This record gives sequence, C-alpha cells and structure tokens, in this order.
Amino acid sequence: MIDLTVADMFIQPMECDSFSPQKEFDENVSICYYGSGFKENQSVNLTLESQNINKTIQSETSENGILSSLFKNNSYFKNLKQGIYRLYVVLTGNTIEYGEDVIVSGDTLTEVPDKEIEPEVPEFTTIAALLFLIFAGIFVKKKRKQ
Repeated sequence: MIDLTVADMFIQPMECDSFSPQKEFDENVSICYYGSGFKENQSVNLTLESQNINKTIQSETSENGILSSLFKNNSYFKNLKQGIYRLYVVLTGNTIEYGEDVIVSGDTLTEVPDKEIEPEVPEFTTIAALLFLIFAGIFVKKKRKQ
C-alpha cells in the first residue's frame, strides 16, 4: 500500500457544469472542486477565503482517493461575489493550498460599449509580404516557361 504525502495531493476549482479546471469565474457563479491523491475515506475541511469572506465546508470525505463535489452533484461555493479567493483543503495538521488565485470578476458584458470596436486591419508589412510572394510566384512561373 502506498502512503501519499501532502505533496501528492491537489485540488482544483471548476464551474459545476464543466469538467475543466479554471481559475477565473463570472460573478454569482457556483464553484465546484476536484482533487485527487487523498487517502481512502479521508475526512477534510474545505475553505474558500478572500479578504472579506471565509466559506468553510466541514467534514468532506474522499472516495477512492478523490475529493470532488461533481460526483455528489452539489455546488458548495454558491453565488460568489467579485473578488480574489484562495481554495484550501485542511487535513489533520496539514493544509493544501490551490496554487493560484481564484478570480471572480464582474466583467460580464451586459451593455453595448461606449465606442465601436474597430475591426482588426492587417499591417502594411503583412500586405507587402503577401504581394511579394504573389509576384515571386508569377516570376518563377514565367522563368520556367522560357
């Protein structure tokens, strides 16, 4: 039997309807989590902290070494407000910290911006390079015919 150390364990936040880990979320979203490397039926506490909020879940239990709210079809961190958070898993005497900030931004676009967004125009050097290649192709084609 292999005894995993704290370094072998990890936890990642994700949107509850998505199976891909991410670090940036929209405001009022519910965040789930996924982690692995835990011991079988290991009891842990999950905490999501920011400067003005501290949400803690008591006594989550890992199943087959995996700690996840996705399997339970339940989102634990609901309706988060704009801010920067940190996700922690607290074991007996050890704390595992998700390595990056969890960012909840209120930047969802609901109104038309004040100024029009201009379409991207190719630079002159790109156009010149394209014309050069076209003329070089024509020149080579004429040389081959001679």
